[in-house]
Amino acid sequence: QEKKTDRYQATIGKGLDWLAKQQNADGRWTDDAGLPTATTALAGLAFHAEGSTLDQGKYRANHRLAVDWFLKQKPRDVRYRGVLGDVDDPRNTGRYMPQHGVAMSYLAKLFGDAENAKDRNRLKALLNEAVAFSVAAQSTQGGWFYTSKIEGHDGIENVATLLVLQGLLDARDVGIAVPREPLLKAHAHLKACTTKEGGILY
Repeated sequence: QEKKTDRYQATIGKGLDWLAKQQNADGRWTDDAGLPTATTALAGLAFHAEGSTLDQGKYRANHRLAVDWFLKQKPRDVRYRGVLGDVDDPRNTGRYMPQHGVAMSYLAKLFGDAENAKDRNRLKALLNEAVAFSVAAQSTQGGWFYTSKIEGHDGIENVATLLVLQGLLDARDVGIAVPREPLLKAHAHLKACTTKEGGILY
């Protein structure tokens, strides 16, 4: 098994090096679809899987740039306080909640590995606001949509639901306070959508 893993290590390393070079000077990654929040979080998760943290590893500087970008994003509309990423970017209109969920997962993993108090405090504050927004954004039916309930609708989309729920679970697992009721509501919704064969209805 070890030899088999070694066969792929050089290729993985090349992929990560290429990914590091694509990072923008402001810390984010972008793609043609215009989803910088999710793209930045997914790139960061790749570096985290390699073993790099904010303090150690080949890609620690990339993590720091990404975290700085997340910290600088402040929505103009106070109702969106806590959304991770740039909710004011027109390309994010109508699809910020799934990206928010992926970003919660990424930042939670960095928080769990952070070694110094300054990093932990900054990430904790960011995640606390992200969790609070997630709770406020949840549909009365138990799931989440591409956008938040604060916009006046009460819809559900199951990919968005799973990504936000995973983000909340990742935050909880590293010690961020997450209310139990929203998790139970999301579980009940997904259970109701699950077929006898175990598939989740879209």
